[in-house]
Amino acid sequence: MTGEKIVDTNDMKKCDFGIIVKIHPIQNKEKTWICCAGFGLWGTSGASYFLAQKWREILKWAGNKPFGCVIKTKVLSDDSTEIIDKIGYGVSLLKRLKNELKLMSRRLNMGFAPPE
Repeated sequence: MTGEKIVDTNDMKKCDFGIIVKIHPIQNKEKTWICCAGFGLWGTSGASYFLAQKWREILKWAGNKPFGCVIKTKVLSDDSTEIIDKIGYGVSLLKRLKNELKLMSRRLNMGFAPPE
């Protein structure tokens, strides 16, 4: 996490944001969990679309390891979805992703905070 601004608040009127996360749960490291979520409907839809249609792009930089990424999509346009921040493999992947989401929500004044 760099602390750099990754979301322009002017984009919120015409765009939505989401995340795509892949982890191997502590309870069963042979399993893989993948999550797509958004701040709103179009963020969730855009994240899901990106994973389904453009997974090769993620594979290029993440390989077979856990990852997280923040996406941006235009409202009413899933095919406009793009990655705006990548969080690669590391012990603190989920902690870093949680911090990114908190920073983004503060910048967007949305009041969203992931559970502790």
